[in-house]
Amino acid sequence: MEQYDITVTDNEIFSPNFPNAEKIIQIDDHPLAQRLADLSLHRDDILFAEQCLGKINLVPDPIIQHSLFFSASICFYKCFGNNKSRFSLDQKKIYRKKLNNGVIVKDSDGLEIFEFYKNVRNKHLVHDENSLSECITGAVLNKKTPLIK
Repeated sequence: MEQYDITVTDNEIFSPNFPNAEKIIQIDDHPLAQRLADLSLHRDDILFAEQCLGKINLVPDPIIQHSLFFSASICFYKCFGNNKSRFSLDQKKIYRKKLNNGVIVKDSDGLEIFEFYKNVRNKHLVHDENSLSECITGAVLNKKTPLIK
């Protein structure tokens, strides 16, 4: 799957990758066209997540490191969540491996790591289901003293 630059003007769509093209058309009335578009969006999200993770150790600022990890987690797991605008990837289909005899089996280690980071994302990054971000409301009451001496 390749992506190309496209320029849209008032009366034409042009791609410098295809200088001899007479026309560029949109294919939207076929289920495979929508599936291909969804896969392209998933690819973009996963590549962005990979780029974020690749930069984490290159920046010394912990705020930027946290932001990169946060962005990578959100974009990657977005591909596997419930989404009304595109189909979701199935981790059980993604995390498989081929044995030497050609048989395809579940990648248990890959799935375990996938679930671990999914839980980190859900409980600590997105939904704050941890005691580290707990906030307790309280007040300090001073001893009763006269206002004027």
